[in-house]
Amino acid sequence: MSTIGHKVERIRVSLSSLGPVETVKALMVNALSYNPAKDRSFDRRFKTVTSSIVPLDGLGITDREKTKSAVYYISSPVRFERYLLGSLNIDYSQFDFVDIGSGKGRVLMIASDWPFRSITGVEISKPLCVVAEKNLQIYSSRTQRCRNISVRCMDATQFPIEQKNAVYHFYHPFQADLLKPMLEKIATTFRGSDTKVYLAYIWMQLPEIFPLFESLGFKRLQHVETLNRRYQYAIFTI
Repeated sequence: MSTIGHKVERIRVSLSSLGPVETVKALMVNALSYNPAKDRSFDRRFKTVTSSIVPLDGLGITDREKTKSAVYYISSPVRFERYLLGSLNIDYSQFDFVDIGSGKGRVLMIASDWPFRSITGVEISKPLCVVAEKNLQIYSSRTQRCRNISVRCMDATQFPIEQKNAVYHFYHPFQADLLKPMLEKIATTFRGSDTKVYLAYIWMQLPEIFPLFESLGFKRLQHVETLNRRYQYAIFTI
């Protein structure tokens, strides 16, 4: 059955089984729901390639254990990221920005609208790193205020955490078994230090990992939720 035919059949069955009112409600929810994989507005504007989903088998990770901890690539909404970054209430010029699991580099480009000292993407997938590098070469915006941007193609748990003011951004880049050692590394580096660190974490099941943050001494400053459960974030410090 074609895609259109399948949709028509689903509507027919819904009308018969749910009735017209519930069917209309369901159609409205579907029409208004945001699909990040199909949102190409950012790419059309900047001639980049940041949308579409990349499944696990497309990430090019050869280590089986690391593949088990990986998650598929999907881009984060531009407006949502701008809201998050604008809510930090910091002197951006005194901070470095690090995106853990930077994918195709969309967040790096968005973050460059703020005057961070530097912007670094950390990504284990070589195919995604290649795309990100190309995007950064193409990207040009009149609102860009940071051009010190780089991508490190490496395992994030091996990324050197330096004791200097920083904002770490996580869009649920990997499973909890890798998240814990990553958070431990950040906590150990900054605990008791005069430098400041902020950690922004985005995930639809975010409250499930609050205990992990708390066990490592992180203090939750914000927990922001939207009507779309996928898009909620929390800001932590230590």
